[in-house]
Amino acid sequence: MLRASGVNYDIRKVDGYGIYNRFKFRVPLGEHFDVYDRFMIRMLEMRESFGIIDQALKHIPGGPVMDPKAKIRGFRPKPGEAYGALKRPRANWVSI
Repeated sequence: MLRASGVNYDIRKVDGYGIYNRFKFRVPLGEHFDVYDRFMIRMLEMRESFGIIDQALKHIPGGPVMDPKAKIRGFRPKPGEAYGALKRPRANWVSI
């Protein structure tokens, strides 16, 4: 909603979030500050996301997709470690 209101702030660019500094993408901004801008910003963000994914896929080295020894279900962090998602649009934060 912030970008739909014309505020040029994106954590991926401002704080160097994750590895986003490796990718070229633009931050779409609204001009009319209305519901239509909110909709268009979402659409443009998805388009930019596809571009980021495309760039990322081109840099993935060859090899097995997954470690055959990896356990997917019942993932438990090692003692003293924790796991948490960092960026989840439209989701509630859960603290561990």
